[in-house]
Amino acid sequence: MIWNSSSLDSELLNLPNELKSFVKTVNQLPISSPTDFHIAIVGAGPKGFYALDTFVKLGREKINNTLLGNRKIQIHWFNKDNHFGTGPNFHTDLPDYFLVNRYIADITCWEEDAKNGNPNQQSLIQWLQKHSISAKEPAWDHLCTRELLGYYFIDAVIAVIKEKHPSIEIQLVRERICDLDIVEDKSILTGAAGEIPFQYDSVILATGHSYESTSFSHLKQDPEASYTIIDEVYPVERLSEIPARADVAIYGTGLTFLDAMLELTEGRGGIFYKKEDEYHYLSSGHEPIMYPFSRRNLPNMPVNAYSNSNKRTLAFMTDEWLNGLLAQNRKIDFIEEIIPILDLEVKYAFYPLIPEFNGLDNESILAFLHDDSQEKLFSLFALVNPMLYSKLPLDTNYQEFILDLSNYCLQMTEFGEFHSPMAAATAALREGFEQIVKINNAVGFTANSQKAFEDKWFPNINHLAYGPPREVSEKFFCLMREGFVKFIFSDTASVTQAGNSIRLKNKYMEKDFQYLLNARIQKGNLRIKNHPLYDRLLNKGIIKEWVNEQLSTGKIAIDKNGKPAGLKEQHKIYLYGIPTEGQVISNDSILRTRNNFAKPWAKDTLATFEQKCAELNVRTL
Repeated sequence: MIWNSSSLDSELLNLPNELKSFVKTVNQLPISSPTDFHIAIVGAGPKGFYALDTFVKLGREKINNTLLGNRKIQIHWFNKDNHFGTGPNFHTDLPDYFLVNRYIADITCWEEDAKNGNPNQQSLIQWLQKHSISAKEPAWDHLCTRELLGYYFIDAVIAVIKEKHPSIEIQLVRERICDLDIVEDKSILTGAAGEIPFQYDSVILATGHSYESTSFSHLKQDPEASYTIIDEVYPVERLSEIPARADVAIYGTGLTFLDAMLELTEGRGGIFYKKEDEYHYLSSGHEPIMYPFSRRNLPNMPVNAYSNSNKRTLAFMTDEWLNGLLAQNRKIDFIEEIIPILDLEVKYAFYPLIPEFNGLDNESILAFLHDDSQEKLFSLFALVNPMLYSKLPLDTNYQEFILDLSNYCLQMTEFGEFHSPMAAATAALREGFEQIVKINNAVGFTANSQKAFEDKWFPNINHLAYGPPREVSEKFFCLMREGFVKFIFSDTASVTQAGNSIRLKNKYMEKDFQYLLNARIQKGNLRIKNHPLYDRLLNKGIIKEWVNEQLSTGKIAIDKNGKPAGLKEQHKIYLYGIPTEGQVISNDSILRTRNNFAKPWAKDTLATFEQKCAELNVRTL
């Protein structure tokens, strides 16, 4: 089942308007006392909310009103628009064909140790049980729309705002923050409209996916060219520039491409319907023809239904294995030390579930996997590069290959990760990657192997192990079958200008387009200066680039708590979420348990306030 906002009590549908009533401009902020403490949270996606909730919760526990005296803590939460708590990915105006790319089992916007003690702090399933008007009960393996999750987040934001504390005031401020300066031990913020008239004792930057696209900057310099380049998929309204029946080249084959695909079909009035358990598509006549391409030139695998209590257990990359590796307290060679055991984990998940191995014991299966003389048609490497391991020539009919591959994968994943071979393999890849994340975040990889990890393995594993719900994969396969999505580039294509067109070309195929859509989420890179705020912070020496041995990464160097490396102790500036991607990885998650830098920021900030209050109180005696 897929839950959307039509399943909610009608009173909840007013939540966006209620939230909007709390939002102010900078000019509307109340004047505060010079002795008040000021905090800035920059960015209002889920991570921004987690930072707010963490600070307020710890503040209520630790703030001694007698110690504070008449001073208050003023929290200014900044965002470029009114979508506080949801960011652009979960706002409530999104169409209901955009689904959350994980099942609802473990989704919660609250800390695990807090949600059961407060009736206002409910997991998504508990929240649906309370607010749904449907006769059906939510189950762990159900899906939900992104707009429904937006209502859940907004309800949480309003709950935190309304839970008053005499010494903490929260202001939601609609302003894009463009710059930051340090004056003594304070931070001065500058917005699009000018300098913010407050001095901030502590700042946390949770700016999310706000990097500028530079992928096709070499094609944007000719003002006479008649082709159209659309740099980003979001907001999806910009896709209206693409006319019906036009051929559009789409850079990226991952989750963002699938959003674009649905917007250009369902979003234009097309209808998916099922007949004999298979999707078919009724065209509206307004769809373009989509030609996706990328470095991989492969679609996502569908994600399995799983939860923390209902998922595959690793056989080799266990916690004991992990702890033994971490105990060596050295950087790990990803290629030499991780890939072989990950390959074994994937094969050990796959082979026992195919008919030829039915009835074999574990020892016999392991003997086969370790026997180099036996030809193995499936492995981690075949999963990552099926074209190469299929032994088909690269000039083959690539659309036909992708259709066959997609059909095979859908069949092989149909019954879940405990019964389907491909689903088991991708589950092993997913769980193995969770261990890889812990290794990277604890000790890191050697410079040479890290480059291979970032360039090849990290994106490949994400595509394979964290794909879309099966529902979306089935729609994708349907659109390929009916000719609205066409894969024609079996090898990486160059992108150049050819007269008044954009030409995609490799040694097997070339095609000209009038429309090019970038359907990849741009990653932060200090070397290409694709974020004005972080570029300015770099120029001022507030942040610096992380260099792993001799490898320049383009990422922001941070300490173990998310604070910019080298920043003086008295300067309370922290990063959280996407901006910390680099030394720690896999921050693109709605779960607040991973790399939770909001907690050390809140603890450090509160400890500083307590110290300052004690010093001020002594002076007034």
